[in-house]
Amino acid sequence: MNKQFRLLKKYPDFAKIWGTTIFTSFYERAFIVILPVFIYDLTNNSRLVGLASIIESIVIIFSGIIGGLLVDRTSTKKLLIVTNVLLTIVILLAYLLMNIVPSLPIILLLSLIFIFISRTNGIARNSIKRAVFDSGRDLAQANAMSGSIFSLSMILGPTVGAAVYTFSGINGLLIIGTIIFISIIFVFKKLNVEVEVKRKNSILKDFNESISSIITNKFILGILFYQVIFIAVGTVFSSLIYIFVKDYLNADANFYSMTIAFQGIGNLLGAVFYNFFSEPIKKSSIKIKGNKLIFVYTLLLFFFEVIFLIFRSGLLMLISNIFIGILVQVLMVTSNSVFMEHCTKQNIGRLTGLKNTANHVVSILAVSLSSFAVPIFSVVNVLLFNISLIIVAAFVGLKFIKPPLTDLPEIKKANN
Repeated sequence: MNKQFRLLKKYPDFAKIWGTTIFTSFYERAFIVILPVFIYDLTNNSRLVGLASIIESIVIIFSGIIGGLLVDRTSTKKLLIVTNVLLTIVILLAYLLMNIVPSLPIILLLSLIFIFISRTNGIARNSIKRAVFDSGRDLAQANAMSGSIFSLSMILGPTVGAAVYTFSGINGLLIIGTIIFISIIFVFKKLNVEVEVKRKNSILKDFNESISSIITNKFILGILFYQVIFIAVGTVFSSLIYIFVKDYLNADANFYSMTIAFQGIGNLLGAVFYNFFSEPIKKSSIKIKGNKLIFVYTLLLFFFEVIFLIFRSGLLMLISNIFIGILVQVLMVTSNSVFMEHCTKQNIGRLTGLKNTANHVVSILAVSLSSFAVPIFSVVNVLLFNISLIIVAAFVGLKFIKPPLTDLPEIKKANN
C-alpha cells in the first residue's frame, strides 16, 4: 500500500489524475444510480426507466468508439479541460431547465450527453496514465489505485447519491456536480504531461488502423478476448444472482445487498494490497507469476463462484464473495495494465475505447440470452454454465496476458 501512495509523490501528474478521479468516480456512480430513480419519481412510469437504460447502453457503446478516436486525435490535456467544461455546462443547463420547464425528454437528453462526455473523459485519463508510466510495475500499481477508487464508489457512491437526493432532490446533486467539475478544470490546467498527436488521419482511417492493431497484435487480441469473456460472465452473474438468492437461499433483498457489499470489500482489498496479491509467493521456492498466476487466479475465481451454487449456502456465499472481489480486482488490474503496455501513446484512446465497447456489447447480449434461458433451464444451471466459461478465460489468460517482449531473440521465438 505504501508503494502505491509513493507514486503520488513521485508522479505529480498522476496525483492530479488520481485525486480528481475520486470525485468524478463517486459523482458519476451516484448520478447513474439516481437517474432512474429521478425518472420514475417524475413520471411514475417503469417503462420509461427501462427505455432510459437501453438508450444509456447505446450511448456507452458509441462513447467507446467515438471517445477513443477523439482522445487520439486531440491534445489529451486540452481534451480533459474541454470535457470538464462541457460537463459543467450540461449540469448547469439541467439545473436551469429543471427549475424553469421540467421536461423528461430534455433532462434525459442532457443526461445521455453527460454520460458520453464523462466516458470520453475517462478514456483521456487512461491515456495520461499511459504517458506518465509508459509500462512496468508502476503502471499496474497506478491502475490498482484507480481500482480502489472505483471499488469505493461502487460501495459508497449510491449511498451518498441517495442521501443527497433525499435531502435536496436532483437540484442538490446538480449543484455538487457543478462545483466538482469547475474545480477539476483548474487542476487539469496544471498538468505537465502531454500526449500530442503527431498526425491526423480521417476518422475512418483511424478506425481501420485501430481494428488492424487489434487483429495484428495477438496479445492485444488475446487480452481483449479474455476480458470479453471475463466481464460478460461477471455481468450475467450479477444480473441473475438475486434470483438464486431469493429462490434457492430463501433470502431477501437485504441479504442480496450484503453479498454485493462483501464483494465490494474484496474489490477494495484487492486494489489496496494489489502488490501482495499479484506477487503472493515471490519469496517462496515455488515460482508462479505473470500469466501463470493469472491462470491460477482465474481458476480460483471459478471455484469460489461454483462452490456456493452447488452447496447453496448463504454463509458460504458471503465468505466466497470476499475472495471473488479480491480475485476480480487483481485480474482486471493486471489484464488492463498489460493491455495498456501493448498499446502506444498514439493509439491508447482508440484501443481502450474499442475494448470498452466490445465488453459492453457482449455483456448486453450475454445478459439477454441468459435471461431468456433461465425459465427453460433454471437459474442455477444457467449460472453454472455461465461461470464454466471462466475456465476458457483461464487458458486464454495463460497464453496472452504477457507484457511486451523487448529482447529480440525472445520476440522471434514468440512469433514462431
